[in-house]
Amino acid sequence: MKTAAPPLDKTDLVRKIPFFAALSGADARKIADLLVERIVKRGEYLFWEGDPADWLYVIKEGKIKLVKSSPNGKEMVLEMVPPGQVCGTAVIYSPTQLSSAVAESATTAFGLRRSELEKLIYAAPQVAKAVIEYLGSRLKAAHDTITSLVTSKVEVRIASVLVKLAEHHGSPTPRGIRINIPLTRKDIADAVGATVETTIRTLSRFQKQKILT
Repeated sequence: MKTAAPPLDKTDLVRKIPFFAALSGADARKIADLLVERIVKRGEYLFWEGDPADWLYVIKEGKIKLVKSSPNGKEMVLEMVPPGQVCGTAVIYSPTQLSSAVAESATTAFGLRRSELEKLIYAAPQVAKAVIEYLGSRLKAAHDTITSLVTSKVEVRIASVLVKLAEHHGSPTPRGIRINIPLTRKDIADAVGATVETTIRTLSRFQKQKILT
């Protein structure tokens, strides 16, 4: 009988943050002592777009959805953040949060204050280098997303999102790669800038072609 993996402790979570992956165990434990726990219920916000970017969060349990609002109130899903991943990364390059973070399920997160992160960046060259590399990867991902939205057909955009989800949140099975976070058709539609109806038709076509189950 398969047992659930034990929850990540604070030191484990520190090592999941891209900037701190190369730190020693002792240094990771020092940072773990600085983390502040936040618990949010399903539908509550960890932070809002436009809030001061004062905290970097790493998710322990639950799932966070990052959304961006347009002037007419429409929301676009930017990213799904499962346990072991970070959100609030605007803290390293912006005075305010550039998106909102809403809990898709009851979520426990640990936050690191901006002031503490800045001290670490100034004190540890390896952390500063990792931050620069992280920003570069995020910039490339943003460019790829913009290019896809402008030039690609809906089915290509949906396929791209599914591939990225499989890469970041997938596990191999005899039938293929299983995406391990729950998603609705609306989540996918919002992520690619399409209607729910178009997304349903596209996913159904993928199922008939046996690309997706």
